[in-house]
Amino acid sequence: MTDPASSAGRPSNELPDGKIVWVTGAAGFLGGAACEALRAAGYEVIRLVWPDPGPEAEDPASIVCNLIEGPPPNLGRGSMPSTVVHLAAEIPAAFEGAEAEQTARRNRQMDDNVFDLCASFGAGVVFASSGSIYGEGRGQVFAEDGAVDPRGPYADGKLRSERKGAAVLGSAGPPFAALRISAPYGPGQGTRTVVQHFLRRAMAGERLEYHGSGSRMQDFVYVDDVASAIVSCVQTAPEGIFNVASGRPVSTRGLAAVVAEVVGGDIDVGPSGQTDEQEGLTANYSIDAAGRALGWSPATTLPEGLRRWRDHLLPEVAR
Repeated sequence: MTDPASSAGRPSNELPDGKIVWVTGAAGFLGGAACEALRAAGYEVIRLVWPDPGPEAEDPASIVCNLIEGPPPNLGRGSMPSTVVHLAAEIPAAFEGAEAEQTARRNRQMDDNVFDLCASFGAGVVFASSGSIYGEGRGQVFAEDGAVDPRGPYADGKLRSERKGAAVLGSAGPPFAALRISAPYGPGQGTRTVVQHFLRRAMAGERLEYHGSGSRMQDFVYVDDVASAIVSCVQTAPEGIFNVASGRPVSTRGLAAVVAEVVGGDIDVGPSGQTDEQEGLTANYSIDAAGRALGWSPATTLPEGLRRWRDHLLPEVAR
């Protein structure tokens, strides 16, 4: 590995002190949690945000930056980072079709710009990838050295950027790590996932319905556990690919039952009468590699994570 201080393009008076981290997508769900966890761990965090949040949300530790177009001229102001946590990505409304293809192209351009920038000044990269790279689970355990079968432009793009980042950073010297994150959930999540759908319905006293037999298995990982994995990755500077999941998959029917128990009251749980197009699919991830290389394991059980999110939603639901 080359000495970061000798990397081309780095001004001699802007060497990293090992405690400066840039976070792309810092205004997002995972980005906000990662920034908070990194600061709690003693890092100086520079937030890269887009679009411009406006003067009412100005932060002296933020840089407004459209990474699809490339870094602005002032991106290198002040001390340079030792690590860039790259979480920024566009999520398509649908994972197939023309819009998904266009979104994937923009994400690839953004990823390439981040990798090239980091290689130029010798910063390591922690890249947010996705468990969707493995494709459809049929009972097998997904491990980092196993087969991949991405479905659709978004997953294809994540796999392509994993390989591109490893190649670009590998040639330049800094470490590159990709975190294959599985179904994060928790306070601050804007996307209406099945977890949020069930939780909000239960808090409103409404029936929780699952399609088909409710046997589809998913692995939901609490947002703070994802953030702690990111911190561990920054601290240990590993190279390679690591699954970030709870390691405890749950069926849709089981999820509904846990939500009903956490919320309390007389919440009915039962089938919707509709078929589930994903009936029988499973999501079972090995997290052994993250344990060995990062010293990381998830600390939040599904009931505890749901309780925290319930408590966070209470003021909103009470209005």
